[in-house]
Amino acid sequence: QATSVEVTLRSWPTRGRLLKALEGPAEQRPDVYLLNRRDLGRVVDDGVNRSLFGLLQARDISYGDGFSQRSIAAFSAQDDLQCIPYGVSPMVMYYNTDLVDFADMRERGLPAPDEELDSWDWQEMAAAVRYAVRKHPRARGISISPDLESLAPFLYAGGGQVFEGDPPTSLNFSDGTNVDTLAQVLPLLRNPNLTLSDDQLAKADPVTWFERGRLAMVEGYRSLTPRLREVRGLHFDVLPMPRLDTDATVGEQEGLCVSPGPKVQPAADFLVYAISDEGMSTIAETGYVVPASLGVARSESFLQPDQQPMHAG
Repeated sequence: QATSVEVTLRSWPTRGRLLKALEGPAEQRPDVYLLNRRDLGRVVDDGVNRSLFGLLQARDISYGDGFSQRSIAAFSAQDDLQCIPYGVSPMVMYYNTDLVDFADMRERGLPAPDEELDSWDWQEMAAAVRYAVRKHPRARGISISPDLESLAPFLYAGGGQVFEGDPPTSLNFSDGTNVDTLAQVLPLLRNPNLTLSDDQLAKADPVTWFERGRLAMVEGYRSLTPRLREVRGLHFDVLPMPRLDTDATVGEQEGLCVSPGPKVQPAADFLVYAISDEGMSTIAETGYVVPASLGVARSESFLQPDQQPMHAG
């Protein structure tokens, strides 16, 4: 028998505002909510989520094969699944395909990724940055924000660690491996002939310069894709963050959590639909999310081969 259920969608402008709402009166909490992985410890400590293993088992839902074990582990604590992985978006490099022509670079004998465009190394990225500026003098090659999140993929790819200690107690920038990595990447990332100037950044952020066709590369997550698709005349694709000693990046992980209380059972029913292939495909088609479901992430609902970027995989 089909059942129609009315769902009210609520949103908060920041993670902090959501956490504050979760800590408020129980009757005002959302029944199901989307949580950033970095806030999981706080939610579990405050007791404002309901562990899921029993609820899913009662509904004959097995998530062992449908999600990566790493994402399941990320949302597990106290020997139970606390929230179900929903979105897992790695930081990647967006590039303007009108400013960077890898086929032309290969013909010129320049370092360039192979035709599959599923990986590249630091030398290939550096060559592409310089190529874009030589071919298009009014454009800049790349803009990497001077902050921890933006530099972390390069440090990890160089074989280093961002933090020191377990649990971490301090940054690890003085480690010899990280010093070597920074010595390799900063001469390019801080080159005034290749990057946006302070005056340019005062006028607009890197994504805006990218939208204007004046910046060859910008780092970002999947959530940037719909915005770029709306820019008329902009042609773009994506590549992973470049390999130094190894392939590495950082990412955003989000999970769906259930609030404890009298509505746990209907909330769990909704959760089951939300993480189904049908439910996740509906969200993946918006273009904003890398679905945590492995099957949906490999499907056309996410890959969208008729839309940019061509190499969404």
